Amino acid sequence: HSGSNQVVCFEVTSKYLTSLLWILSRDSLQRAMSGLAKYIVMLSLSAVLGGRMKDESLQVEEGEHLEDPPETFPCCPQAECCQNEGNSGFKGLTCAKASWFTGEFPHCEKMVDAWDPPVAWKPRVTWPVKFLRNEAKDPWGRKLEQMHSWSNSELRGERNWLEWMFPTNNPSPWSSNAPTLTDLDIKVIKKEEALQQALRKNLEIFAKFLGIKVEWTSGQVKFSDGPDLAERVDNFWENDPAIFAAINQVHKCLNLLGLETEAQEFLATTKEIEERFDIDDF
Repeated sequence: HSGSNQVVCFEVTSKYLTSLLWILSRDSLQRAMSGLAKYIVMLSLSAVLGGRMKDESLQVEEGEHLEDPPETFPCCPQAECCQNEGNSGFKGLTCAKASWFTGEFPHCEKMVDAWDPPVAWKPRVTWPVKFLRNEAKDPWGRKLEQMHSWSNSELRGERNWLEWMFPTNNPSPWSSNAPTLTDLDIKVIKKEEALQQALRKNLEIFAKFLGIKVEWTSGQVKFSDGPDLAERVDNFWENDPAIFAAINQVHKCLNLLGLETEAQEFLATTKEIEERFDIDDF
């Protein structure tokens, strides 16, 4: 009997183990299938969202009209709409896509003269514009008002001030910290009278640095020889190879930022001095 009992016990144990293994394998299979299903769903969502982000990042061709509902795809109908720096990719477009994250259209207002009357939104004021307003310092901690107080010897001893007093829309070949104006910066500087006056003051300082006197009478600019022009020519113009590059920088800035008459007269004056004193153009 003991032998038959052992056989029966072994058979029961074997069946129990088989059932247990089947249950365990079934649970494992269910868990594996569940994980696989989740993975497939995640891949599908990634593909859909990725395709949407790709569609939203496409540039809209100039003049292209997009037939989406205005509440989800608002347009800026004015071709001259201005953009802040974060939205430069939409500049000048007839229609532009709303933000994928918020569904809202980026801030956009029509540029008006000096924003008068005020509009609901104005673009962020950039560093070079703040500097010309004497509201910010340059990377070396100097404000425009301080530069206006420098003597000729201090102007010659200091570095990297010319591009901040006379910024342009091109990177400087001499200083990596020089400002580069945006299209919107140029519009702002040309339209704001206080900034135009700051540039005129900068021109007066630089002209004095060269030995040239500049003054405005009834809105007309006039250049003439300063009292120390001959001394400045002998000790500065003749000995500093960067002088003509600086003159070109000032001329380009004035011409770019709305002071075309000053730019033309300044360049003509420097050329006349160069010929009169027979200065070698480096």
